[in-house]
Amino acid sequence: MLTVPKQIRKDLGDGVGYTFNGQHFDASAGLDVEAFVNSLTAPLSVITQVTKLCDMDCGFCSEVMQKKDPTLKELETMEENLRGVALGGGAGQRPAA
Repeated sequence: MLTVPKQIRKDLGDGVGYTFNGQHFDASAGLDVEAFVNSLTAPLSVITQVTKLCDMDCGFCSEVMQKKDPTLKELETMEENLRGVALGGGAGQRPAA
């Protein structure tokens, strides 16, 4: 029988939380979503795809036909700009340092 993995949740304040391994947000029932969104000064989370290289060879995949992989300099710039933003996805699921 398949089981649901334990969710790793981070409280973002104001009744909003982010679940890293589920990559979704939740909020308390009484949250004023519009006021919360208008108070933001940075993204709540960002998923960064470092490479599109994959050996799965899925017939339906279109990843290789899109933009080139980011350069190391571009990744460093992204990291600098996203410090403190919750990052999720892949094996390195963690908040940015």
